[in-house]
Amino acid sequence: MTPMPGSARSSWIRWLLLAIAGLLFVPAIAYLLASRVIGPYGGDRGVATYFSSIYADALAGRPFAVLLLLAPVLVAGAWRLRRRLLTRTRAALVDQTK
Repeated sequence: MTPMPGSARSSWIRWLLLAIAGLLFVPAIAYLLASRVIGPYGGDRGVATYFSSIYADALAGRPFAVLLLLAPVLVAGAWRLRRRLLTRTRAALVDQTK
């Protein structure tokens, strides 16, 4: 197996870090914000019950749980797609003016 070039490796590392953030930090932040606004979560173990219900719902394919866990990856992917489209559009406009 050939090693990946540095830029490809760093890209994979960034996407992996975004996925980890979605799996760990986004639910934790959502729990903290919801507990401040709505009140404590109704489970007997608090945050552990919240995390287990989020992960169980995501494994069951519930859209909002999957969206919550994938939010950082989806936002970064949307920004990357936007940047590529704008770059191509600008390049096409420059080519048309020549």
